[in-house]
Amino acid sequence: MFGEMKVPKAILKIGIPSILGMLVMGLYTFFDSFMAQRLLPSEGYSIGIASSKINPITTGLMAFGFMFALGGATRFSVALGQKNPRRQKEVASFAFFIGLIVVILVTLITKFSLNGIWQAQAISKDDPAITNYAIPFLNIYLWGSIIQFVFMFLINFLRSDGLNGVAAGGYIISSLVNIFLDWIFMDPKIAHMGYKGGALATTLAWAVGLMYALFFYFRNLRHGGHFVINPRYLLGDKKVILLIMFIGMTPFARNFGNSITSTVGNHFLSHLPSHPISWDANAIQHFINGIQGHWDTLPDSLKKFFTAAGFSGNEGLAKLTPAILEHLLQNSLGSQYWQRLFAGVMPMLMLFFMPSFGIIQAARGLIAYNYGAKNKERVIQGVWWTVIMAVSYFIISTIIIMLAGHWIASGFNVTNNAPVGIVYQGHSISLGSMPTLGDDVRKVIYIMFWSLPVYGFQFGAMCYFQSTNRIFWSTFMALLRGVIIEIPSLFLLSTLAHHYNNAWLYFWGYPVMDIVSTLITIPIMWWSLRQLRVSGFKADSDAGADMNEKTIETKTVATKAAA
Repeated sequence: MFGEMKVPKAILKIGIPSILGMLVMGLYTFFDSFMAQRLLPSEGYSIGIASSKINPITTGLMAFGFMFALGGATRFSVALGQKNPRRQKEVASFAFFIGLIVVILVTLITKFSLNGIWQAQAISKDDPAITNYAIPFLNIYLWGSIIQFVFMFLINFLRSDGLNGVAAGGYIISSLVNIFLDWIFMDPKIAHMGYKGGALATTLAWAVGLMYALFFYFRNLRHGGHFVINPRYLLGDKKVILLIMFIGMTPFARNFGNSITSTVGNHFLSHLPSHPISWDANAIQHFINGIQGHWDTLPDSLKKFFTAAGFSGNEGLAKLTPAILEHLLQNSLGSQYWQRLFAGVMPMLMLFFMPSFGIIQAARGLIAYNYGAKNKERVIQGVWWTVIMAVSYFIISTIIIMLAGHWIASGFNVTNNAPVGIVYQGHSISLGSMPTLGDDVRKVIYIMFWSLPVYGFQFGAMCYFQSTNRIFWSTFMALLRGVIIEIPSLFLLSTLAHHYNNAWLYFWGYPVMDIVSTLITIPIMWWSLRQLRVSGFKADSDAGADMNEKTIETKTVATKAAA
């Protein structure tokens, strides 16, 4: 199919199941946040902040998994095109075992580095959003990420071995299980686990997906499949590790770059001009009456909050007035308003963005296979059809978001007068509301999403450079928008937002990044494809940017000779 079927038909045949699988995966991400906001409305503000702080961590963990799962699967496709059975088994075995070790080590390092991560995002480790929501969530999620890697690894290699429908089915089944368990674990009327129930639901859903993937892995083996994991192949050619990591550098750089920029973005968002919250004086007075004289009953998060403000112990609580507490809450929560707003928009972005990766997954296998088979015309066609399909998809998505985005976002309680509250004695207590949150979300949607279609050109470039081992350019493209352009843009615009006391200037950085990165991407991609068309694969490999088996072997021999 990769070598004979018409290119657009091949991409669609592989891409449609992948798109459906990634769509359902986007839906589970969407419903994770949706369930938390709908089932725990008074806690929505703190949950939204916790979610925005957790996102860089989960994205960073996925980056290391993607390096070996996607890098290995792409190299596996090249070995299929070269009809090299031993190399296929070496790639699968090295990618799995080395990747598993790396993911476990990174998970352990992350577990013991959380305080530094919170500090980098400009939030205290004692903030209620961290102690009540982020930490309990991560205590479950971090260990589940190891299961996620094994599941994701098997699914991507099964797809590369021709079982695209099976791979899509894995994503669909695990996502549907996740959505169902979200409701069971987070609903106050059932399990009443709160936000951490979402982490448990996700982990168990990955476990179900893993059992599904293992079933088809062994079934594929019995039917003569090429995908084989066997530790004895670790005794083979060690340069395979470099081949996998070099190709995997693109998805790693993209996701780890997103993790870094999410961290930097959260830091900038925390320092945007504070947004006023409408406080309910009667509710605050009732809350004060309930806690005065009961210091020992307060959760540790509230004790730390009042102690930091100089109101510790029953003596301190006796001095509280509604005006004082309103001031304390405004300083604490008002500065986090923009993160809460952003957290309401991000699930919708993921819902529409995740399916686009189905196009990449299909195109990457096709381009890599034909690169291994030295069929340059199908490589070039694969790149341009990837661009056409990605741009078309993003145009349709942008139209839907512009027309219905504010309605979709309302499902996350990002509406006018959405409640702001705290948890005390196991109950959510509403103390105020955000009168303009819904209107502000609509503004963010209109600002951020109109330029989304141009991102399709970067998809084509990343697919081409990664699938053809062009390590420098694939990494550059992966970092271009998300790091090289984004961090300076957000720094400049957040500075201007402070200077002019206008937070909206910050959000204009996102369409600026899309446009600038695309203007850089198009000529680089056009020049590289022209070189391939004119001079063939020799010019492509001699462009100084790729890392294939021959160049690794040459470098190894040269190193030994020098020694």
